[in-house]
Amino acid sequence: MAYTVNKTDGSVLTTVADSTLDTTTDLTLIGKNYAGYGEVQNENFVYLLENFANTTAPSSPLAGELWWDTANSLLNVYTGSNWKGAGGLTRQATAPTGPSEGELWFDTTNDQLFAYDGGSWILVGPLYSGGVKTGPVVETITDTLTVDHTVITM
Repeated sequence: MAYTVNKTDGSVLTTVADSTLDTTTDLTLIGKNYAGYGEVQNENFVYLLENFANTTAPSSPLAGELWWDTANSLLNVYTGSNWKGAGGLTRQATAPTGPSEGELWFDTTNDQLFAYDGGSWILVGPLYSGGVKTGPVVETITDTLTVDHTVITM
């Protein structure tokens, strides 16, 4: 007899028929009396231990699912509509869509950090204009006696 699998919130995820495998999610759900269930079950445990470690995101995620991005060495969480960095920082060339207040985004094209204030992305720094640094910059300069000094230049 088939059984119904519920999510944590009580909603029905899927119904698994006897002697079948269900691939509705990134874990394989095993039907009653499925021959060879041990390998499938143990692989599911390994996937959970490694947080679906891969260069590409899992194809059928559920909200709250974790994914270890091996290409970038980042832990991500699925929000129900997209993947976000678990640490609250997104590293990519374009601004993330649907951000939450306080979220951080590192613009990998311009090497700049932004914070979302609930309405727009605010530049944290560094300041650039046309590829030229336009604000204060911490540098090390060497004097005529070859002694290094840390200074702030404009």
